[in-house]
Amino acid sequence: METHDNTSDTPHTPTRPFGFWLRAAHGLISRELRAAVTAEGIGRRDARLLTLLGAESLPPELAERIRRHGGKKLRGLVERGWVAENDGAWTLTDEGRATAARLDEATERVRTRISTAVSDDDLATTQASLEALVREFGGTPDERMPHRFGHRGFGPGRHGFDPARGFGPGHGFGPGHGFGPGHGGCGERHGHDPRAEHAYERGFDAGFARGREADAA
Repeated sequence: METHDNTSDTPHTPTRPFGFWLRAAHGLISRELRAAVTAEGIGRRDARLLTLLGAESLPPELAERIRRHGGKKLRGLVERGWVAENDGAWTLTDEGRATAARLDEATERVRTRISTAVSDDDLATTQASLEALVREFGGTPDERMPHRFGHRGFGPGRHGFDPARGFGPGHGFGPGHGFGPGHGGCGERHGHDPRAEHAYERGFDAGFARGREADAA
């Protein structure tokens, strides 16, 4: 009796390397956040400044920096009518607060989607695993990673883990390929400020953690 091997008719999905999933998750989440920022016609640095100015309180050092250098850093927001100076202090106008609220709502929607897709336990395990890898290779949680590092070929697959091609500032994290207009990087391709980007990421992470704690309460 003749038999037929149907395995050749089954589409083969290649096993993706570890780095692929890092880049893909990073880039797609960042793309969602970028959409919220670019919808307001601003960049990530301005979005972060709106968030900072809308906070109930700021660390004294940061408040002093804004007081001393705010005129230059906040020029674009002032021209939009979102920020004004009152008695030497920079504050959000009603329109600025409305914009900041829209950005907060968009960020919360992203956090909700993450929580829906991944359980708290799985997310905690993933975060702990990645932190362990960072520490194993000499990194720390507060350290900014270099803009370009590594070569193609981490793990199986043609491209493997290549942060320079899509997992890091300039080519793949946020409203760019992920986080801001540009080739798909983490923030605007032109005028990109890694410090603002790092602060924005920390703000997102802190807010996400607070949201999970509130849900558990």
